[in-house]
Amino acid sequence: MQKLNSTGTHSSMLPQDEELQRRLADSGGSGEGRENGAGKQFLTQPEVESSFCTKRKMLVCLDVLCLCIASIPFFACEMKFVTPYKRGFFCGDPSITYPNITTEAIPDSLLIAGGIAITGVAIAVGECYRVRFRGVHSRAFVRNCYVSCLYKELGSFLFGCCIGQSLTNMAKLSVGRLRPNFLDVCNITYASINCKEGIYVPAESIVCSAEKKLEEEARCVVYVQLSAFSGCCIQKPKLMCNIWLRLWIFSFRKSFFSGHASFAMYTMLYLAFYLQARLSWRGARLLRPLIQFFLVMIAVYTGLSRISDYRHHPTDVLTGFIQGGLTAYWVAFYISTMFKPCARPDGSPTSMSLESPLSSQQTVC
Repeated sequence: MQKLNSTGTHSSMLPQDEELQRRLADSGGSGEGRENGAGKQFLTQPEVESSFCTKRKMLVCLDVLCLCIASIPFFACEMKFVTPYKRGFFCGDPSITYPNITTEAIPDSLLIAGGIAITGVAIAVGECYRVRFRGVHSRAFVRNCYVSCLYKELGSFLFGCCIGQSLTNMAKLSVGRLRPNFLDVCNITYASINCKEGIYVPAESIVCSAEKKLEEEARCVVYVQLSAFSGCCIQKPKLMCNIWLRLWIFSFRKSFFSGHASFAMYTMLYLAFYLQARLSWRGARLLRPLIQFFLVMIAVYTGLSRISDYRHHPTDVLTGFIQGGLTAYWVAFYISTMFKPCARPDGSPTSMSLESPLSSQQTVC
């Protein structure tokens, strides 16, 4: 009798379980449960998607805000809002007696345009190829996979640029090391200041008289002409020239460490890491290492040119190489998603094609 009762009870509970499962299935298909004071309510599928998109947009705004904050030290230095530390020198120091060369092997405009253009174009082409031919999908709120992949990879790259240059400018302002051509820029010699060898000359007693050199290079005249051409009315051009001269001389107190070396090493090494993660075509085993070698060689040449231009000391360039390399490694492996494998949309593990020039190891962005 007991067995019958237990069996009957079990059979009577089956319809209740089936009904409960059916209700749960209906509620799961219509929306997502949410408790509040009035009881349990359900969000419809459009409401869930709208909430998801709103959160994603807020995260994108947070990324942009972080990018702006990271670039504040860089722009504070470039806009001359902060002056570098005024450091003196020892009389007879030969490291700051090199001549001032007006031309540069790698000017700032070429460095920035080349570094960002080469790396940015390579990343853009690589990501577009993966989306078009490798079937990469995206879980982002942006339905366009091209935009989503470019946002993640180029955003990480630009964030590293801001971080690296902000660290570089912070070091320049804090240390205030004199450049190798400092004495020639100031138009002074050890004999003109009557100092004995080995005696420390404080920064307060250093008076630069570079007006003659400035007139020879027509820097101030060009500055005034450009200001007048742009519609800026200059009441005291000589005063403006003196201010511009003072800021120009301040730039020769920012030797440590080399911004050219750090930026070139970061951009080229980051691109080498990107090729290591994406370019997996084994049909030519030496193609990828050859391209990576040329990229690193470009960065090394850029840093060494700063020594031959008498803009930096060898230790400045070496420190810039180290800082740029560490920043590239940190961003590539810990911020970017290029070395983080993801699953396919169906949940199956990714595979590596032996004939594909660009890896499909990351099929979901």
